[in-house]
Amino acid sequence: MHQTLLAGLLILPLGALEVTILPTDYQPDPAIVPPGLRAGWSDRGGSTSIRNTPTDRLEWKTKGYYQRNRDLGQVFNLPAGADREVSAVVVRTGNSNHAVLPGAAGASLFIQFFRVASEPRIDDAGTSRASGVRPTHGLSGQYRADDRIVNVIYQPIALARGGRFPELSISDGRLRYLRFALDPATPLQLAAGGSYAFLIGIDEPAADAGFTLGNRNLAGSDDDGALLLDPTGQPWWGIRREGDGVFPPTVVPGPVPPADDVALRQASLLPAGAARFDLAPSSEGYPDVDTYRSLEFAVELRPLP
Repeated sequence: MHQTLLAGLLILPLGALEVTILPTDYQPDPAIVPPGLRAGWSDRGGSTSIRNTPTDRLEWKTKGYYQRNRDLGQVFNLPAGADREVSAVVVRTGNSNHAVLPGAAGASLFIQFFRVASEPRIDDAGTSRASGVRPTHGLSGQYRADDRIVNVIYQPIALARGGRFPELSISDGRLRYLRFALDPATPLQLAAGGSYAFLIGIDEPAADAGFTLGNRNLAGSDDDGALLLDPTGQPWWGIRREGDGVFPPTVVPGPVPPADDVALRQASLLPAGAARFDLAPSSEGYPDVDTYRSLEFAVELRPLP
């Protein structure tokens, strides 16, 4: 079951979002990006992707499911003191040779913001070093491979749409900074000391519409897990909205999908229309692990007028 939390969502006017490329030497300005709102590194290894693939172009995974469409984002923490407004979110593409797919340029993008109410803890599904039981699914057999974060409610607060992915090709799309800027005429106010999250996605399905985000992920460690902490000591973690929101996905392992694959395909698609923005994000341990992931990102703030 997913949370139904769309009531109260502030939908900003089309045109309130602009997506641009920043210089490759971009550094967050500490005057507008406090420590709990930035992670200035990625591990340059694996990178995970935002994608919105049409039904007839879904890729079959031999573990038994179609690769699912997804939106990606990050929990972050506002410092104590004064309330602030969000001016922009900066993310960085990954280090993959296909960091930007050929259908990404010109794709309509959105960014959605959430208020995060939580007493987060890691649910290890009973597989841990202490128990001696290893996961039987996921991307590896390591102890962290099925860990997820629970005791979290994501309350949608704002949605900005209509930004366009810049003209970046496969060859020049690696490790590029993208700035998702909000129109000052439609301010988004955040409360001091609060926890929030953003989620980025591609509005409409299109062939080869996808791009990766650089991140640091400690899911490959063979140790029992612990919550990641931001530079101020507060928990933060990666989030995703994926497919129909059911975890783990139904699997029918094999080199090719079954003849009747309609339900499997449908499970891999994001909900249509407003239902998509009503589907709460999560941090799950299958088929990938966001529990120990932090994007390379920065949330730029401005003082209230």
